Amino acid sequence: MKPNLFMIFILALSSFTEIHTYTENTYNISENGLHFSRGSNFVLPNGSFLFRFYRPIDKDCNEPNLHLRILYKNGTLTTFEVENFSIPNKNFCRRYPQNPSIDHIEIFPFLNKLHLLYNNFSESDITAPIGRKLLTISLEGKILRDIWIGPQDPQFSGSFRFTDNTFYYFLPVDLDTFLWKKYDPILDGTGFIEIDNGTASLKYLSLQAENPPLKFATIDKGIGYIYSKNFPLQNNMTTDSLQPSIIIYVSFFIPEINDFTKPFIIYQTAISNITMKMSMCNPDITKFQYTCVIRLITSSSTTKLLLISFLSSGSVIDIQELYNEVYLNAFLVAKSNLYYGGYFMLYFDDPLGCKFGGEIYDNNDHWYSKLENFTIPFPCVSFSNDDENSFEMISEITPNSFTLTTAPLPKFVDDGRNYKLVMANIESVDPSYGSKISLGRDKLQINYANSIALSIRNITVLQINNEKNAIRQTTSGNISEFCSELDHKTVSIKLLRSTFNQPNKEYMIYIESNFVKQSETHEPIIGIKPFVWNLYTENEENPYAESFSGSVCLTPEGTDKFLDSNQTEFLYQLIQEISSILPVDLDRLESKGSYQIDASTQVIIPLQIKSTKDTYKRNADSLQKDFDIMIKYKGFTEISMNNYTSFLDQTYGYKYRVPTSINCTIAIISIIYENFYNNQFHEWFKLHVTVTSIFTILGATNIEALNILSSKFAGLSMFTANYSERIQIILFWVGLLDFIIEDIPQFIIQ
Repeated sequence: MKPNLFMIFILALSSFTEIHTYTENTYNISENGLHFSRGSNFVLPNGSFLFRFYRPIDKDCNEPNLHLRILYKNGTLTTFEVENFSIPNKNFCRRYPQNPSIDHIEIFPFLNKLHLLYNNFSESDITAPIGRKLLTISLEGKILRDIWIGPQDPQFSGSFRFTDNTFYYFLPVDLDTFLWKKYDPILDGTGFIEIDNGTASLKYLSLQAENPPLKFATIDKGIGYIYSKNFPLQNNMTTDSLQPSIIIYVSFFIPEINDFTKPFIIYQTAISNITMKMSMCNPDITKFQYTCVIRLITSSSTTKLLLISFLSSGSVIDIQELYNEVYLNAFLVAKSNLYYGGYFMLYFDDPLGCKFGGEIYDNNDHWYSKLENFTIPFPCVSFSNDDENSFEMISEITPNSFTLTTAPLPKFVDDGRNYKLVMANIESVDPSYGSKISLGRDKLQINYANSIALSIRNITVLQINNEKNAIRQTTSGNISEFCSELDHKTVSIKLLRSTFNQPNKEYMIYIESNFVKQSETHEPIIGIKPFVWNLYTENEENPYAESFSGSVCLTPEGTDKFLDSNQTEFLYQLIQEISSILPVDLDRLESKGSYQIDASTQVIIPLQIKSTKDTYKRNADSLQKDFDIMIKYKGFTEISMNNYTSFLDQTYGYKYRVPTSINCTIAIISIIYENFYNNQFHEWFKLHVTVTSIFTILGATNIEALNILSSKFAGLSMFTANYSERIQIILFWVGLLDFIIEDIPQFIIQ
């Protein structure tokens, strides 16, 4: 997700602990007149760099072109084109006159895709409502998704807040009320989706108009609020009164309840005429707490700088006062984790962030090194290179070229682990990332460095595909059927046989923050981002297996939709989704024959999986077993996440279907046999040919239908057939066989 500004510069400064080791490379810009944009510069998953440029056309706007460039590892700089890209030209106009590089477009990477925020300005009506939209773009330049985020009110501008892999959209309604929307990534990689929204009130916080709250990101996809309240001293009070003149509070916004937690105090003082002017808060993922750098100013312009650590429960861990003159005089100060352990205390001397410096501390918070002020040219282009553990910055810009300076970051934890495992406090995983595994693997194991307890967020296994990843299995930490804690540090995850089911494929395991929490403080532990714990299945052959004829059952809701809609289209869409989810070639799925309605009035649909002679493709027998499990555990597989497969009844699964041809043959032979060898039946048959024909046809679906003819129902003569003992025995055993194959598995599940 898009890093915030102070984190970028934390990385910048940390690179200069070994200032003599950085390298510089100069690259030519093929087009004259291009300028570096301040935002939208980052490293792609393949290690290449993506830069955005702009070209001014007048004092207000830039050229309506993204001017994206990719710098490959071999030094080649090429244009990145987005197919069929068309957004209102006004997006390329400047938001701030003093900074021509900042327009209305924001780009950030996630899940091997680019995500572009823009405004849907009306080109013809300047009074038309303005809204924010989000484009998802593949690394091949194809637009995958274009969604509406929310309005941009002229009086109260909407804002975004990124936290973990989630982002929030906030739109003030008035001074006390705001609209909010929460967006999570669609794990198949095709974009983001709105998962929650609401209208919330700030009245519970009892804010003072002159002290607006400041937001900060939490580990568990939430938003924290820090704010102060001033209490001017009365005439009869002295400065040594116990009555505080300022109190600083923290509260957390919880989207699940659309409300704030009870505010708690992290600091108060009786010093008179003092106000909070700045606060920069961050999660400390090593100590499982939050740390805020807070600037207080007195009426005499005296600065007081505090470093406060606390838990989300409200317990204040530590309060330190910082006396360093450089920090006291800086525009902004922040403290944050480095990737391989340790911390950085950062300061900015310039509001635009081009002049900065700081100090680095090791894992134990002991001083490691001091860094001098460093200046890079406007527009301050800098970003981290996670995989190389380095910081990149544009240190020199000319009309025809630019110089990229690369500086390594310190490693306080250097044991060969990926930095994302280090940040997640994970000692090891089994299988280790990059391993080859067998099909049908039934377990994953995670070993943590600290004592943990299972929590509420998810672990998900995905199969990696070019444009759309496939979700194979997902479960939260508190589902005991799949997740178990072994020794307060180890988590074991049970896998379905359908999870790793494709030979010679790449999979990744994505762990959300708060999948586990620290056992003593109950603070959430950060998860593993995508494309870190990747596994590869062996290229195993499958023996040949005959086609499988089975059936699926729709839920009552699905039955209603099926009967009320175009049934041919419903079946087409259902088969399309099954093909994608299993996965299996579409031409190997077929729904032959008519649907049935069982005794509970649910539709049963025949579905055949055809055989294949390609031994490197899953045979029909394996696919049938996988599909059956995926339906029965549909809440943990992609079956529940699609428009049509979500209607499949998990108590039914995918079961063998006795071919209608067998039942039909038995029914016809039984009627013919009785006519030749049972005189009583023959006499009855001559009077009821039509009824017998109807129930013979029904017997093709369920052989038990023939027993209705001998049921003596309502005393009607048409239901008084007299079967011979031989035929009664045949009908009994065939009916029992149908029951064993089709009904008993469902009965056991229920």
